[in-house]
Amino acid sequence: MFCKTLFPSLISTLCLTSNFAMAVEEMPILKAAGCIIQTEQGIVMSVNHRGQLQLPVGNPISGETWKDVAQRETMEETVTEFFEITTVPRTTRFEYMNNLDKIIPYGLHEIDEGDIQAVVQVLKNGPITQGQTVEDFGQALADYAGARYGVAVSSGTAALHLSVAALGIGPGDEVWEKFSHNALVVRDARARTEVAYNWGMFNFSDTDFWPRFVQGRMLYSMRGFPASAWLDLYRAANRDAWLQTVNLTPAERLELQTIVQEMDTEANRYYRYDYYLDNCSTRVRDVLDRVLEGRIRAETENLETGTSFRWHSARLLQSSHPYYAGFQFLIGPRGDEPISAWEEMFLPIRLKQYLDGMGTVDAEGAPTPLLGEAVHVVEADRDAIPLAAPEFLLGALLLGCAIGALFAGLGWMAGEGRRWGRRALALLGAAWSTGVGLMGTVLVLSWIFTEHIFWVLNENAFQANPLSLLLAVLLIREALNRKGHQAGVWIGFRADTLGKVVVGVALLGLVLQVLPGLDQTNGEVLAVLLPAHAGLAWGVTRAWPRSRV
Repeated sequence: MFCKTLFPSLISTLCLTSNFAMAVEEMPILKAAGCIIQTEQGIVMSVNHRGQLQLPVGNPISGETWKDVAQRETMEETVTEFFEITTVPRTTRFEYMNNLDKIIPYGLHEIDEGDIQAVVQVLKNGPITQGQTVEDFGQALADYAGARYGVAVSSGTAALHLSVAALGIGPGDEVWEKFSHNALVVRDARARTEVAYNWGMFNFSDTDFWPRFVQGRMLYSMRGFPASAWLDLYRAANRDAWLQTVNLTPAERLELQTIVQEMDTEANRYYRYDYYLDNCSTRVRDVLDRVLEGRIRAETENLETGTSFRWHSARLLQSSHPYYAGFQFLIGPRGDEPISAWEEMFLPIRLKQYLDGMGTVDAEGAPTPLLGEAVHVVEADRDAIPLAAPEFLLGALLLGCAIGALFAGLGWMAGEGRRWGRRALALLGAAWSTGVGLMGTVLVLSWIFTEHIFWVLNENAFQANPLSLLLAVLLIREALNRKGHQAGVWIGFRADTLGKVVVGVALLGLVLQVLPGLDQTNGEVLAVLLPAHAGLAWGVTRAWPRSRV
């Protein structure tokens, strides 16, 4: 059992208050039990389970045998000064000197009926090597010692065999894989386990996945898996992977293992996912920050980056045009707010970069880098990750003008008496207005009925106006060309008037951007929708002029 606070005091107790003597070959007797002592001359001595003093074959520093060193007066004087030693005749039995009641013997146990029954209960009812009993024991010891955590391991030495590494994974093919991924790997050399703790688990087939997705209440989970299995998956998916040792002290490694093992239970594994504020990368960041007592947050929370959530998302989605367009439409002004380095670590690559530049201290208090050298364990054949957001404004403007010109051209042909022009304008205009109107309606309703906090007060609602749905209904009637109804009019609404209103609202959204607080970065949306709306309004006015209404 190892505990962050318990063991320094326990070793002190063993070495200073246990007062007994042992001797081997008339060697000096130490006042110590259950600990290891190294003299200035290099001799390492320890106490075995029978209380006998154990010595190495020789001095690992000088090469002398321990008999040679022990015969030197300087050796005896040095050890006497520091450990108050004495000598006794040749013997291998325990010789208690004084303070018998204060001795903590190694290997002498007091087992009563309650202990036996506790063991029987474990054998009958639960896991033998892990389980609730082990967790309760670790927590009880931590409470007794005044420590935050206690972890049961097979021996005190086993605690030193734990190591922690950060596993970084490069981008993949799916849209959610474009942002890369990461995990924490805990390796126990004695238990021969290497577990990768992954906070990015979700399943499309879950019965409530899609309702939660629509509502902005997605549940992700964390689970621990054999690290080698995960590396095989990333290798098959042609994704880069690298490992970096996290230079934590033994106590910090144990604390981290306790945290992740507690999370990796059915009661604690699920969490409310947010693509920017609470995702797989921020969870890794938060666990490390917790173990390091808030040092990561303290160093990065006020560090400006000059970037935003929108900028990073546009940078990483630029090769997936449909997803890029959908993201630019849905993300509102909150996505344009400047973010700190702490917030920027929602990206695994940024988390790695910031931790690479941080330092910590080892168990002896010496400064050391927080992360060790990156080892590339899986190399992928992919293009490099884009370093900057794209410039699609000109292309978006050309697309918007082309759509607007198509509508205007069909309207001109309809005004010249071409029935096919009027029919084509009605069909294409209805399809356009239906799509844009539905997008605007969904966007506005999401502010009220969902928890998508980054969609709120989205200025694209000016461009995707729900009023377009009324224009769509009227144009559908014209496409069906029913006899007996008044051309270009439906329940008092005129096609040309609705087209002009839609354009006017879109122009208002553009003009309002000069006001403080209304400066959402939506130039590409404006560039596509505004010219298209203008072309449709002109074409409708030309095809169904007021003189015919």
